[in-house]
Amino acid sequence: MTCERSLRRALTALTALSGIVAGTLLAAGPAWSDPAPTTWYRVDLVVFSRLAPDAGSHETWPANPGRPDLAGAVALVPPPGGVPAPGTDGTVVTPLAPVPYQQLPAAKDRLDGVVRTLNASHRYRVLLHLAWREPGLPPAQSRAVRIELPDGVLEGTVRLTRSRYLHVALDLLYRPGGTPAPTGPQGSSAQAPAAGNSGDSGSTAAPDTGATAYRMRQHRRIDPGVLNYFDHPMFGVLLEATPIDVPGEGLQSTPVPAAPDPGTGGSQ
Repeated sequence: MTCERSLRRALTALTALSGIVAGTLLAAGPAWSDPAPTTWYRVDLVVFSRLAPDAGSHETWPANPGRPDLAGAVALVPPPGGVPAPGTDGTVVTPLAPVPYQQLPAAKDRLDGVVRTLNASHRYRVLLHLAWREPGLPPAQSRAVRIELPDGVLEGTVRLTRSRYLHVALDLLYRPGGTPAPTGPQGSSAQAPAAGNSGDSGSTAAPDTGATAYRMRQHRRIDPGVLNYFDHPMFGVLLEATPIDVPGEGLQSTPVPAAPDPGTGGSQ
């Protein structure tokens, strides 16, 4: 009888201890769990002008639409194998880890068919056709890509953010006559920069000093892998953000500085 009581007490103590240990493990969570991997996207962008003689003739345009705020926007890294690394003997080095905000080779453009169709029409002219890859980051970490043509016809930013859903913000200024000098470091269509602040221009945007200019500011939620059209009476934008597989985890060693949240806006 004494042995039976001792066995019962031991079993009771063991049961209580098991409950404590199980509760502790559940509270702490699995020791081997890793944060969810970052999703990378291929961004394809086409900007085109409208050539119809009456394009925008029924609109009232502001004398000064302002200019996109390019502060903090990044220029795209040249395509893989596109240029030698600075300070080397000229050997082109292809990094093993994915490079954020890197332009993709023209041979891999997904929207070639769309571009050919636009150029074949007498109503449109393609101003820019560009593709790059970037990580889908939350608003506090994402960067704006700087978009700029050297003749001053087009400048602005495109910014991709991902929280629960995927969002894109555009702030683009189109000058049919070109000419105004950029207010910051120059880029080009071949080195288009990163996504940008699409909010109200506010006092941070420098006034436009050139001829007639038209501004598009739009911010919307988009579906991955779906071609999106952004409308304006004077020009249009086609954008597609497609999830892609990239080797390794390139963000651990290349943190992205904080950037302001994108705002909402429209066309000017």
